[in-house]
Amino acid sequence: MAKDYLEMGYGYTKGKDREFDPIGNFHFFIDGVSTGRFANVDGLSIEQDVIEYRVSDSPLLPLYRQGKVKHGRIVLKRGMVTNPDLWAWLTEIGKGTISRKQISIQLHDNAGGMVMKWDLYNCMPVKWNINGLDGKGNDVVYESLEFVTERIQMGK
Repeated sequence: MAKDYLEMGYGYTKGKDREFDPIGNFHFFIDGVSTGRFANVDGLSIEQDVIEYRVSDSPLLPLYRQGKVKHGRIVLKRGMVTNPDLWAWLTEIGKGTISRKQISIQLHDNAGGMVMKWDLYNCMPVKWNINGLDGKGNDVVYESLEFVTERIQMGK
């Protein structure tokens, strides 16, 4: 009888959840259509600019006001694009006819249940690339998709 990997000390065993396992399964949807899974999400951020000003009766004491709200550039990394609709949207960059879409990024646990969801509104692709191709290496080919968004809403 074969021991499972957990008993042998090799770490994660498929189908067995452990409390200390990180959650790391992301699903990517454009306008409600699943375009697959990916390994890494970066840039989910909201930044508030601050305007510093001084008044004449207390010139040494700075006061602050709200400035512009900026959203980070969302970078997704995973395998190759296989969805023809996603690829068609990406190639609109070169044609100058970009259509903005809603993107949902969902974080799932090992059992497949959704843990967290981020809805990105009025998104537009700005960059696509793949890592270097080396015929002599044994690296996995990853692509990177970069988007800009005008609004981020978090939910479950």
